[in-house]
Amino acid sequence: MSKLLKPELITSELQKYRDIGYWTPLPGPQQLAVALSRDRRYREILYGGARGGGKTDVSIAIIGDRFKDPRTKQLVIRRNAEDLSDFEDRASQAYRIFGAKLRRHPMIISGKHTGRVLGGHLKDDDAYTKYQGHEYSRINIEELTQIPKESMYEKLISSARSKYNDLFPQVFNTANPGGVGMAWVKRRFVTPDVQKCEVLKHKYYWTDIYGKPQVTYWQTVIERETGIWRAYIPATIDSNPILLASDPVYVQQLESLKNSDPELYEAWRWGNWDIQFGAVFEEFRRNKHVFDRFSDWGIDRKQFDGSWKIMGMDWGYNDECVLLYATFDQITETHERAFIYRERHDNHKSPEWWAKEIAEQQDREPVDIIALPHDAFSHLGGTEPIADVIKNEIKKLSPDKQPKIVKADKLNRDLKKASVYRLHDMFADSPDGKPGIQIHRNCSYLIDTLPTIVYAKDSGGEELDANNEDHALDALFYTIMTANKVRGKLFNPSFKLKKTQQSYLAGTDVTYKDLGYDVQTLIKNATQQRKRGDWRTN
Repeated sequence: MSKLLKPELITSELQKYRDIGYWTPLPGPQQLAVALSRDRRYREILYGGARGGGKTDVSIAIIGDRFKDPRTKQLVIRRNAEDLSDFEDRASQAYRIFGAKLRRHPMIISGKHTGRVLGGHLKDDDAYTKYQGHEYSRINIEELTQIPKESMYEKLISSARSKYNDLFPQVFNTANPGGVGMAWVKRRFVTPDVQKCEVLKHKYYWTDIYGKPQVTYWQTVIERETGIWRAYIPATIDSNPILLASDPVYVQQLESLKNSDPELYEAWRWGNWDIQFGAVFEEFRRNKHVFDRFSDWGIDRKQFDGSWKIMGMDWGYNDECVLLYATFDQITETHERAFIYRERHDNHKSPEWWAKEIAEQQDREPVDIIALPHDAFSHLGGTEPIADVIKNEIKKLSPDKQPKIVKADKLNRDLKKASVYRLHDMFADSPDGKPGIQIHRNCSYLIDTLPTIVYAKDSGGEELDANNEDHALDALFYTIMTANKVRGKLFNPSFKLKKTQQSYLAGTDVTYKDLGYDVQTLIKNATQQRKRGDWRTN
């Protein structure tokens, strides 16, 4: 890795603006961010983490660095355009030294001999089309974790391009942990897949305004396939001494969360990306629900090979297609533990490609059941159903390795509710004092996205948010629900079914032998527990 621009030089260069009221970056992460914004190797930068790190100030400075050039057109994005009002006010005031004027709705900041800064949004999947065909030398996205899908982000940044060699295209992002898009942001910048990316760890030594030596740990992420460079620069309120001095109460407010809301404290004070505050599955913990070896649970290879296994799929092409593999171990006569031991996920792969992947894995390590989603059996656009493509590939295997392929029940509103309650039950401790579900550490997509699943606003905790990155969760639902149904297992031994009822799963009359659980009773009990406030911890 070649030598970086010296952040100290950036500050010296901009010092002349300080005297006339233009903000200049503080020593530390802010200096580093401005330096990397001038390094053409970095296509994408993420700045932030904790609250109070001066994210908006840095964005305004980096946008302003090119604003002076009349050739530039830059784009500032938030999920909702109306949330840009603070940026509009502060940026237009900062750029007055360049003769800038502000126009709102939508935001346009421009001057007589300057470039232009435009505001926009990514409220829905099609919002990116507003920027297609346009050329922005820099795109700045505020609060990146509020963007629900990585695909929305990637479509937008395709408009980051420039015909001027000295105005190289770059995307600068700010974010805090939390939000509906936290999983993909974390995966892209903070904890990338080391199989797909080279991760370079750095230390930046600096001296604060009081002369005290400090160090900032940051990283470079290089995609092996594309060669794209990304940077993640964490910042906390400790690297913003001006805020510390001007508003000491702010720090006290953050510290007060330490006892009242430890999860929120870790996120806001220290920028911890391993948090679950506000999540549906707040009880999920890596140190409790993630395992490394079957042998740690007293399961040897012979026992594993002889166990009953299932694979569940959530189909996707543009979005992630996810495969999850599970087996079960008996704890008591009425309790068992589920092990999610393998994961495969990718996008933009054809049904034929996935069929070969599934068949090859089945040949190496067969499962008893493959559960495919409802839409995998549909004739979409006159094409062969995905299920048939997979079946045809499976038929090439020896008879003893051909699993039963079943249609998983459609994830309607009621089934999702029941599935959520079932997972709460499994995350809780079993009679042996250990959780009823374990997820292998290599199932990174499931592990990363579970903490980001949230309820829809104003749903009272009844419905999941439609913008959740829930592909791995749906695959888990299909896997667990189908396993219970096929084997006639109860969700919870306390829930007993005594009569025939109408199935919401398939619209047919079934008995407990088919379903294995009483949905109405399940939902009723879980709702009662939730009202008592103990359903997430029991």
